Amino acid sequence: MGTYYNFYFKRLRRILPLALLIVLLCVITISALLTDFEFTNGMKSALYSMFFVKNYQPHPTVEEDYFQALEKANDLFTHFWSLCVEIQFYLIAPFVLHLFKPTTENAFINFTFLAAISAVSFAYSFLSNQKEAFDATPARLWQFLAGATAFHSDLLLTRPIRIPLPVNEETADLLPSKGTSLQEDEETGECEQENADVLSGNKALAIPCGFAVAASVAVLVSRDWEIVLRFYTTFFAALVLFFRSQSVFLCHKSLQIIGDSSYSLYLIHWPIVCVLEILDIDEWQAKVVAMAAAVALSILCHHGYEKRQVQYLTLSAKSTLALVLGLYIAIFCAMGAGTHIQQDATEQEATPSSLMVGPLPELSQSEIDRQNRILSKTNDLRYKGCKLKYGWNPIGFCDLENGNGTLSFLIMGNSYSANLGGLVQKNFKEHYGKLQARAIAQCEPLVNTAHDHYCPNYKDAHAKFDADIERERPDILFLIARYIKPNAPITRPIENDDKFKLMEGRLKFFEEHVNKKVFILTAFPTPARGDDFDRKMKRLGKPMAPYMPLAEKCSKCVIFDIEPMFLNEAGNFTVLSPQKLQYFDNPRHLNNLGKQLVEPVFKRLSENFDRLLETKYPENIFV
Repeated sequence: MGTYYNFYFKRLRRILPLALLIVLLCVITISALLTDFEFTNGMKSALYSMFFVKNYQPHPTVEEDYFQALEKANDLFTHFWSLCVEIQFYLIAPFVLHLFKPTTENAFINFTFLAAISAVSFAYSFLSNQKEAFDATPARLWQFLAGATAFHSDLLLTRPIRIPLPVNEETADLLPSKGTSLQEDEETGECEQENADVLSGNKALAIPCGFAVAASVAVLVSRDWEIVLRFYTTFFAALVLFFRSQSVFLCHKSLQIIGDSSYSLYLIHWPIVCVLEILDIDEWQAKVVAMAAAVALSILCHHGYEKRQVQYLTLSAKSTLALVLGLYIAIFCAMGAGTHIQQDATEQEATPSSLMVGPLPELSQSEIDRQNRILSKTNDLRYKGCKLKYGWNPIGFCDLENGNGTLSFLIMGNSYSANLGGLVQKNFKEHYGKLQARAIAQCEPLVNTAHDHYCPNYKDAHAKFDADIERERPDILFLIARYIKPNAPITRPIENDDKFKLMEGRLKFFEEHVNKKVFILTAFPTPARGDDFDRKMKRLGKPMAPYMPLAEKCSKCVIFDIEPMFLNEAGNFTVLSPQKLQYFDNPRHLNNLGKQLVEPVFKRLSENFDRLLETKYPENIFV
């Protein structure tokens, strides 16, 4: 039992204190910089990460995977998945490497046992759904065991060796071979051992080489280059361990410093990347400075927090437990405080204030910057009075407060529907009795986004939208989305366009299940940064303009537009008010000022609602 206690204690003492400190700092950052469902997602990620099950956290949408999360860079804990896989491996390592190993004293059989487990794990990784296998610990087992296999294949050689323990210390503890004496040098972190199991080098290499050849054939035939790269990277890393490379490059002192600080660098670098994205900092100079800062901070963290100041790497069990518990308590306190602040802000900003009229005073640049910082936190995606059926507010399904009318309304779309849905809720209260809302982040109810990194598995999202409509059969359906795909110029007859045909088919389904009308927002081009809007508008033109024939083919459709509200005196699309205040945040969603700007469109829709229920083409195009 002492061996197991020592194994787990060393692993947890090495990993938990710094990881939990980073979680605490990230929670504070999330509370300061994020709002609404991004704040909620951040807190959920913090919970999964602090208990080291981040690799099993469902993504915000079923369509998203790890690489799309990297592109978005809005989750400060995305990188925690690999640390979680590592800790989960440590939990099962004693069972795999010791309790379940063959009860034989033959080192070759023990080595074969490791290779067999690696082969099974690799086969599982290779044959399983790649999206699921990527985060699954069993599918990663072969990569961890590659180091152990390299270590024990070396034990099969006849000469004494010295092996650096930081790479696979746990395997030396858990897999002693007959006739092997293993002693650790506390100062150098190395072990010297003498092996009495004599086996030729050729035989020792036969199994890993055979496995490598078979796996190489499999991955090359599959032509899945991610698996190919993953396999060969792991294999050659194991070879470096096996041959105990002492090259000048690998043993250079500067690399040793980075290696000592690599755990700190791993934990620190990604939150810095996310903060740059959240603050909309895209200059290459800033990125270079951020990279250098990440390296410098990791070295300082290693020498200050890990070794000299707190010195948690040398703490006793009681001191380590006290430090870890203190960090957990601090994290929960920070999460509670952040949530309380967010709830207060949500209550104050739940409904846009009335539109300002009259002459607008000129603002100084400092005042413009101050107000824009405030506006950036008012995108307000939450619905007021949401009673969740599933998901969370607003990325889920909400039953909202009843209105004074008799009709049933359903608001549906991507996060943009949550962004503008409150204007439907506010301005149509006299028309609806029952009001519900359904949002799936980044997924559009009408279009095929198979080649779009925002929502590649659109069929799953469409199935959810369809199930909600079939179940609820609303009188009025609002489709509010920021369309990404219907932007490219059409060079052939519209009837032959694949996107048009899909949208036409989708609308036929909606017509069959909606009792009265389908209101469709024609929105903006692909989301882009503010300084990129004019270029995209010129290149892509007006989104969905070529698809206006849908209004003619869909007898229950009303197509409305909010883009004219963003045109300046010269007729150009703008994301800034005359006072240079922003209408958007980054600029994905409308902030409170932007919603004030477009609210008159929803008011006019409500005022003309009874007439619109009877309209046919072309009167059903509302501008």
